[in-house]
Amino acid sequence: MSVPAIVAAGDLRAAKAIHGESKAYLEIGGAPLVVRAIAALQAVPEVSEVWVVGNAERPRLCVFKSARHIYAQIINDEEGKTLAAASTLSGEIREKGKVGNKTVAARLVGELLAAKALAASVYEVVFDRGGYKFHGRVKALADGLRDKGLKL
Repeated sequence: MSVPAIVAAGDLRAAKAIHGESKAYLEIGGAPLVVRAIAALQAVPEVSEVWVVGNAERPRLCVFKSARHIYAQIINDEEGKTLAAASTLSGEIREKGKVGNKTVAARLVGELLAAKALAASVYEVVFDRGGYKFHGRVKALADGLRDKGLKL
């Protein structure tokens, strides 16, 4: 018997056996409703199936951010090689000391990565946000890249 059928049938013991004792249940009109399961289904974000691929002419700029740091690298996907990389853990950024908040540090990472990219003869990239929204630190990184002459 499927979980919706168990819930519709009102068999609370069977639903608890499937979902565990720690789940929250709510009685609505005499039928139990698995609140946590419905909340989890409603909270699942839509995942974009768009893949960004770079090539020799326009390599991919890949961004990753954690709670404390931001990392970016320029990758030629045809060859599988990293052409340039920078992060808030890079020596050039770390030796400057505390530069302000994380957004200011992300802008500095963008400027450093643009300098490395131009030295590697990369003038134009495809921007891969990595699923992050284009605001805050991701936007600051892109602004730093544009200010130093890299075309996104």
